[in-house]
Amino acid sequence: MQFFIGLKEFTTQPVFDPSLFVEIRKRAGNEVFNSLGILLLRNNKIIYSIIHMEMKNIIKYLKHKAKNLLNLNCRGHFTKTFLPLLDISVKLSANRNYEYHDKLFEKKIDWQSFNSDPEKLRIAAFGTDDDWRRNGIWAACRKATDFQLFEVPDGPYPKCKNEKQEQEAKRRDFLAFIRDLNLKKPVTIALFSHSGRHISNKLLEDLNNMGIWTIIMSVDDKHQFLNPVDKYGIPHQLRVAGKANLYWTNWEGAVPIVFAQGGNPWFAPPAADPRIYHPTSNSKDIDIVFVGGCYGARKELVDRLRRWFHVEAFGTGWPNDIVSHADMIALFGRSKIVLGISGVGDSIAVQTLKGRDFEVPMCGTAYLTSFNSEYARCFTVGEEVACYGSIEDCVEVVNWMLKEPGRTETMGMRARERAIRDHTWDKRLQDMLKLCHPPTVN
Repeated sequence: MQFFIGLKEFTTQPVFDPSLFVEIRKRAGNEVFNSLGILLLRNNKIIYSIIHMEMKNIIKYLKHKAKNLLNLNCRGHFTKTFLPLLDISVKLSANRNYEYHDKLFEKKIDWQSFNSDPEKLRIAAFGTDDDWRRNGIWAACRKATDFQLFEVPDGPYPKCKNEKQEQEAKRRDFLAFIRDLNLKKPVTIALFSHSGRHISNKLLEDLNNMGIWTIIMSVDDKHQFLNPVDKYGIPHQLRVAGKANLYWTNWEGAVPIVFAQGGNPWFAPPAADPRIYHPTSNSKDIDIVFVGGCYGARKELVDRLRRWFHVEAFGTGWPNDIVSHADMIALFGRSKIVLGISGVGDSIAVQTLKGRDFEVPMCGTAYLTSFNSEYARCFTVGEEVACYGSIEDCVEVVNWMLKEPGRTETMGMRARERAIRDHTWDKRLQDMLKLCHPPTVN
């Protein structure tokens, strides 16, 4: 402190009254003082240091509490480890008037050309080709643009012994993929839908140097801001979030964190495709269906409901095991209620938006899931979807819904109408691409 205020040598004497900054704040007023805080947030180097220290503290806490960071098989464990991250988000959210950093508009897509001829926009995607993406964002991209997929497996990458080698190999192979595409038509956007641990800073820099927009779509990132981490103890997701031109998150709390990191965050929920997810049956022969793995609180909830109701569960660990994507949609159609559990990992206290939260309403079946304030802004709870706050509460809500079949069916139909209006992947893609075009100046 003494050095920064200009003293030539160290002194043990007080250099100012302890109440000085209190007086400055009083005289300047809250508005001016808060604006200084926003300027501080926009200084990436300072904020990076702050976030770096905070994240190192989180990792230290995690290592102290858990023998294996990937083994969160305790019902409340993730809740405890999530608290420091939530604390950072809330503190940085003191001023919610976020604006995109200037770098968002350094590159410009010819938006008028895109509107008149979508084929002029070429997207090269980096990610897996699982059912969720294939029937979601990839399908929307294929419909509206010239879309090319570079498939990256979740498992080990060929001939790589460690994370650094994997990142370098993926960088090399993806750039080669793009250069081949550029021979016929230039790539406009590189769309990543994968964990940050697969993406190197060098890859994002190389793409930017080629004049290609980099967009990271991470619609399941709440837990990834904690783990996995790089060799410096920084979570990979936080690292890449600050490097891409646009970072798409489905956790609103990530917005101030990514913004402070120097990134351009965009909060948008998942969605569903009405051409794929639609009503399939008028025969409702199953009270409740749950599709998903059997672990943690899921088994406890399903077992409790089975005391009174006909519940069918499908997925890894259940007697019914995994079903195909087409069979899953058919099951939604046969069910009076589809059960959702929106917890992160094994936790039931920390909620996150999930793709299922939009796929089931799009099918026109009544959907009951754990309450999430972000989800309550996507659908009207009680009219379009139903929510519960505990296992006991879930039992009561299910009982009410089965006793009121007319209202329950109406709830499903209203949810589909809302989903078609507000929550399609086509709409998400259009909204995302609009962010790549600078606003018109009057």
